[in-house]
Amino acid sequence: FPVTIGSYYQELNTVRDLSNIQLTQSRTEYMYLFNHSPLPKWLFDSKTLQFILVNQAVCSIYGYSEKEYKTMVLESMLPESDIEAMYQILQVKNPTSAIEIPDIIRLQKKNGEIVLVKVKANQIVFENRKVWVASAVDVTTEIEYQTKLEESNRRLQLASEIANIGYWENDLVANKIHWSPNLFNIFELDPTTPLSLEPIRNLFHPDDQVYFDSERFLHLENRTINESERRIITP
Repeated sequence: FPVTIGSYYQELNTVRDLSNIQLTQSRTEYMYLFNHSPLPKWLFDSKTLQFILVNQAVCSIYGYSEKEYKTMVLESMLPESDIEAMYQILQVKNPTSAIEIPDIIRLQKKNGEIVLVKVKANQIVFENRKVWVASAVDVTTEIEYQTKLEESNRRLQLASEIANIGYWENDLVANKIHWSPNLFNIFELDPTTPLSLEPIRNLFHPDDQVYFDSERFLHLENRTINESERRIITP
């Protein structure tokens, strides 16, 4: 009987030792992935929001050293106007999965430059305390391009309205037709009117509807521009 108990405790010790080894290996592997991720990653306390660990990408991109980060809290990297919003986001208690912040977050580099990022955060237990692990993808260039494109489209729309010009697109792959708002005005149609080739054809004078025949679109294959005048019939 004593031998059986001794064997039992020996087995428990063996399991414990193996678990400790596996935990050490898992932590080593996790830290390697954390440190060598190409994405900036921060690990900070869920209560104080003080940074605990950062990876190499963070130091390289945002300019602060690892030593400096250990004296900083999350709000140190946020413009003052964004701090309250971030606090609200991190009020989630015991999240069961990663939180992908829907809004664009502004982060400030050491040199004062502001970048726009998409952030994903996950709460884990690290060294017996709850922490947040967050990663960020810089979308500054994408947002700036989108803003310029929207401004360009706005100016195009304004120019079209001033010159009373409309334009349309026919996506032959998706079989979808798009009209500019001013083209609906020219044809005196409601902007919610469904668009397809046959109803559009019927909006033209009967003598001009022949130009919708398939052979009339052969110039598209040659990538040439075809200009002509057409008569339309308004409601």
